[in-house]
Amino acid sequence: MLAALVLFYIFAFRVKWREIFALFLIPLAKKIPSYILPNHVTILSFLFILIAGTFIFFAKYEYFFFLWAVAFLLLFALADTLDGFLARIRNQLTKSGSFLDYTLDKLSYLFLLFAAMLGGHIRTELIAITMLLSLFYNLIDMESLALSGSKSSLTEHSRWLVPAIILCLIGFFSKFFELEILFTSGIKFQILDIIFSILPIYLFAVALYKITTLWKNLSELDQQGKPS
Repeated sequence: MLAALVLFYIFAFRVKWREIFALFLIPLAKKIPSYILPNHVTILSFLFILIAGTFIFFAKYEYFFFLWAVAFLLLFALADTLDGFLARIRNQLTKSGSFLDYTLDKLSYLFLLFAAMLGGHIRTELIAITMLLSLFYNLIDMESLALSGSKSSLTEHSRWLVPAIILCLIGFFSKFFELEILFTSGIKFQILDIIFSILPIYLFAVALYKITTLWKNLSELDQQGKPS
């Protein structure tokens, strides 16, 4: 189990997906008409995630909707990564575009969580804990960005796509093989509940790592600023 989690972490978060996507997205971006702006592609990616979330919700009635969710998550990944390549190739990088991309990314994340919760795929309390720790993680990330003076510390959106697709496939196969419920001491747990019991621990651990790293860096800067 631990080995599977380690491999999942490496595959989802350590593989440089943006560089892999670049092999075919850069030629595609060069063929896009000039009247289609990067912000248009960003909005299109958000529409794809809304459709994917809708399919996740309706999977409560028919589990094959999970496969449609995977298809639109892949389209989301395509559009969400393409907008950045398009902006760089055309030299159209703007602060408003970065803000739009970041905001819609967070809304996409919330929408998927709510769709999974309303569809009955994950326990409500686990969704609440995950959202609270995600908020804590993002606050630490933004504080780190402000204090360090870095231009960007945002996680690549494409890295979160792999876990989302894997979760949809787990939901599909667990229902297909009728493994959606595990009984532990009389308490019902779905397989996705087990995963979302681990995800908050991961978010909390990464936030603590960011805190300790930021504290160390700021302490060094304080020492350098003291008169000798």
